[in-house]
Amino acid sequence: MANAGIIGFSSYFPSHIESCEEIQKARREQKKLIGWSTYISASIKRFGSKKYHVLYTILPSLCEINEYDIYVDDFNVSVHVVEFPVKRLIKNIYEYKDYNAIIDLIIRTSINDTIILHTQNMFSINFANELLFFFNKLKRAKKRTFIVTQQQSYPPFMYYREAIGFVKGIFSGLVGELIFRKQHKYIDGYIVMNKRTYHYLLNNIGLDPNKVIYQHDGVDYEKVNPNKFNRNNRQLIDKRECDYKLALVAHVTSGFGGYTKGVDLLPDIINGLRRLGYRVCMTVIGEILDNELAEKLRKSGIILTGYLTHEETLRVIASSDLYILPARKKRYYGGITVAVIEAMALNVPVVSPTLEHVHDESVIKYLGVKTEWVTRNNLDKFIDAIAHALGNIDMFRPRDYSRRFYDIRVMVRNIEKLYDNILSKS
Repeated sequence: MANAGIIGFSSYFPSHIESCEEIQKARREQKKLIGWSTYISASIKRFGSKKYHVLYTILPSLCEINEYDIYVDDFNVSVHVVEFPVKRLIKNIYEYKDYNAIIDLIIRTSINDTIILHTQNMFSINFANELLFFFNKLKRAKKRTFIVTQQQSYPPFMYYREAIGFVKGIFSGLVGELIFRKQHKYIDGYIVMNKRTYHYLLNNIGLDPNKVIYQHDGVDYEKVNPNKFNRNNRQLIDKRECDYKLALVAHVTSGFGGYTKGVDLLPDIINGLRRLGYRVCMTVIGEILDNELAEKLRKSGIILTGYLTHEETLRVIASSDLYILPARKKRYYGGITVAVIEAMALNVPVVSPTLEHVHDESVIKYLGVKTEWVTRNNLDKFIDAIAHALGNIDMFRPRDYSRRFYDIRVMVRNIEKLYDNILSKS
């Protein structure tokens, strides 16, 4: 089988970035705007079999065309990045200014006869119509081009129906479904992160099972290792009297962000546990920029760390007894979430509804407690699930049982197997 060149391609642009100056400032302050496609490229470059050569990754930007190498600390490799400018159409909806320039770059720099363009979220309406043009022209210009997409979100009809109501969601869902089915004819392989999408592609679209894998983003279990951290470290607890430490990672830019992860429910959860006799301390890791929510959390005795580095974040999680995620709506979660996986890699049990996305349901009992998606009406059930986990903490072995699905090496091996299947059938 001939080698193939991998090009990462991002069709997502963070809505909180408003100008080129903000991007440049973030780089100067080393707040890495690596992007999902760069992460995938770096993981393949570091852990892959070397038969697939990573060329570069294409990222959208509010700056002009720019090229540079970015060093990805987690994998100890550098990835070449090419930024192309985008323009905002409406709020949170962008398109690249010049797809022809992107196609010219790919043709000019593809030293391999075969190219795999690795992109993501074809269910999104962001960039949607433009991508139809781009995929069509790229495949006509370079015949040996294969497109693989990593799906984090739910299929359009399911998402819109649940997000904005059945009646309103029908129209938006049908439009999204139509756009996706047009895009689908250009897609050669899928990587999906949740079961609903996996079954949708197999049953509704009739996809060849060899062209889709069920695989969440991976974590390096060698680096995210409890042996590297002191489990008895009680930093950030401020000498509070508590028998159990709970943790949650959340970056909240608005009340909506707090809503999706259930951050605003934490005071009621902690008070409910205390009424049951559990002396618990709760730490929220990350910036809570909603001042009203932050004040509410502090008044409940919840510790807010503010921004922490990745290593500092892992240290706090590793010193916790449980990682909890009172997630409200399944449509917001493309999969189990990376923070949950990192907690399990650190051998910290998890209480979360996102455990429904674990590949093998028979192992969930060793990872933690899978709950219902949380609402105020069923909050007592989530509290009971935490109490159950605290009372049976020794029965869990999350690191051993999650590693088989979520180690970065497993992810890369499965992605390369998908590449093999696609190329072998071409």
